[in-house]
Amino acid sequence: MTGATTTPATRALRVLVADDMPLNLRAAAALLKALGHGGALVTDGQKALDALVQQAFDLVLLDVSMPGLSGLDVLREIRAGKARGGASLPVIMCPATICPRTGTTFSRRVQTAC
Repeated sequence: MTGATTTPATRALRVLVADDMPLNLRAAAALLKALGHGGALVTDGQKALDALVQQAFDLVLLDVSMPGLSGLDVLREIRAGKARGGASLPVIMCPATICPRTGTTFSRRVQTAC
């Protein structure tokens, strides 16, 4: 983006980022830091769920397709009230790829998980 700037947040958020790709985790960490936020980075769904039980977060960024416990599985557990932030904890699902066919399937799967 031409002319885009980052402005530090007025209140630092604790964000949990779960992704099995190290490059994505590094990028998320750099962006969160630039925006004045912090939190935790984990490499799979089970570690995400463990962190959500042990710590409080303001927001969760979940990769949809992780080995083992997927992002959708973690979302189901959050919505079932098994996370510290409760069932209303904000979650952003991050699919690795979206195309017309998989995008529709993804939307249905997220609606089912919620």
